[in-house]
Amino acid sequence: MRALALVAALSLASCSAVLHFHECDTSADCAGRGGGTTLYCNVAHQCIDSAPCYVSTDAPAGSSPLVVAGLYLLSQSTDGPNDHAIRQAVDLAAIELNALSVPVRHVACDTGGDSDAALRAFDLAVAQFGAVAVVGPNTSSELLALAPEAKRRGVAVVSPAASAAAIADVVDDNLVWRTCGSDNLQAKVLSTLVPSTAKPLDVVWVLKDPYADGLAKAYIADSGRTDAKPIQFDSPDVSTAVGQMDSPAYAVLVVDVDAPALLQSLHGATGQSMTQYLMTDSALTPTLWGAAPFDFTFLTRIRGTAPALPAFSDPSGPVYASFAASYRGRWNQEDPADTAFVANAYEAAYAIAIAAAASGASATGVSIATNLSRMSSGAAVHVGPGEYQAGVNALVGGASIDLVGTSGPIDWDDKGDVLTAPTEVWQVVQGTTAMPEFKVLKTVTP
Repeated sequence: MRALALVAALSLASCSAVLHFHECDTSADCAGRGGGTTLYCNVAHQCIDSAPCYVSTDAPAGSSPLVVAGLYLLSQSTDGPNDHAIRQAVDLAAIELNALSVPVRHVACDTGGDSDAALRAFDLAVAQFGAVAVVGPNTSSELLALAPEAKRRGVAVVSPAASAAAIADVVDDNLVWRTCGSDNLQAKVLSTLVPSTAKPLDVVWVLKDPYADGLAKAYIADSGRTDAKPIQFDSPDVSTAVGQMDSPAYAVLVVDVDAPALLQSLHGATGQSMTQYLMTDSALTPTLWGAAPFDFTFLTRIRGTAPALPAFSDPSGPVYASFAASYRGRWNQEDPADTAFVANAYEAAYAIAIAAAASGASATGVSIATNLSRMSSGAAVHVGPGEYQAGVNALVGGASIDLVGTSGPIDWDDKGDVLTAPTEVWQVVQGTTAMPEFKVLKTVTP
């Protein structure tokens, strides 16, 4: 019996050791384990040689900061699709708030553009860095995958760029918000750009991508073009899509990270020397046209739609102008207008900060989300450092505020979606320096 008891005790001890073994609890536990390589503690308590999250902008030492995580595509180089400009917009907000003695720590996390990686990064940001709110993620598939986990953990999420219409119907306990317009708004404008008599028409989009699938189908519904040929392909196999195109007069291309490769494949494609190409907001990035030399006969046949920057005469116009000047001054004269959703990210960070400060010393994702719902009516408060405190004071006093954003009005409905979003029609043109540029042809508010 003693022998059996001893065996049982050892078995129990062995099970306990396996169940509770942690190689690390914090990255400090990994010191000295990497043979000269710095190791980080991941959410599975393993020491690894890379971390998906890092502190991009920190609060002053000794402060108790609001921790905001940003979920971005960071693993690509600046020559490929990436969210570095969006990350910089949130960094700028954090820098400005810290200068106001409002301590904010911005933790930037790389999702790699992958839903599973986004979930792991979210877990690390919340569990290890203590984030109570998130800016991003910036793709609809990532946000749809993340929403149930945000609900479970009570974390407020404000995406500047995930625009799929399906996001509005996610059961999220009012924790998921967007500063960008739904694709249903963009599709209304996109559908006006193809003449009803133009035939044939191809609509090309990425299979199993909620953003592309929803926007392409919304375009077909809004345009009434039941004769359009639907062409779906699996990323990154752009050659399959090009091979199925029927020398169209117009082709609507709804793609994200595959946009540069798709254009490269279309350049010189048989039967497409006169095809007019229409693209969407995800293509609005300088990486679209690749490296020199540039064929402007081809490039100038590309137009598209994207969230519009507000005109100066609009209430948001001066707010954007102030942000853009600060952004250029901070980031080596980079123009925030060169990449879609940069202004949306800046206002997302400020909305979170105002909502958190109005919650008191112990802001939670739930309290932040509750205060976000009080920002669409009342006295106007302009996004930025100048009126930050006025916004906080009004919310603390029990009033609602009308947040005037950098991308346009913040007029959230009860699902966390903005009701109106100016949409621009853009075209690729040859700039004064012989480089391709995006030119705004017109702005429409559907």
